[in-house]
Amino acid sequence: MSKLSAMNIAAEVIDGDVYRKTINTDLSFSPDDRRENIQRLCRIAYDKNGQGIIAIVAAINLFEDLRVELSKQYGAKIIWVRCNLFNPLRKRYQRTLPESVFA
Repeated sequence: MSKLSAMNIAAEVIDGDVYRKTINTDLSFSPDDRRENIQRLCRIAYDKNGQGIIAIVAAINLFEDLRVELSKQYGAKIIWVRCNLFNPLRKRYQRTLPESVFA
């Protein structure tokens, strides 16, 4: 962010955890609500971009089809960073998420 600021480029991080505790408190962690959460965050990012602000969404998105859909919907350059989860997280979430999420 500091490099963008040094170049006088407006940028903002949209932190998924912060929004979960504020405007997205009505959502659970069910697959449908997880999808809705990401859709809302991307809409906020899109609106920020319309104001000339580069928006960086920092959130976990488990659904490849949603990544593709949102990339097309907003016609933006979207970079998705995929991380491998550590085994303790895998065990914690294995009860509620399909195994393909951890592949």
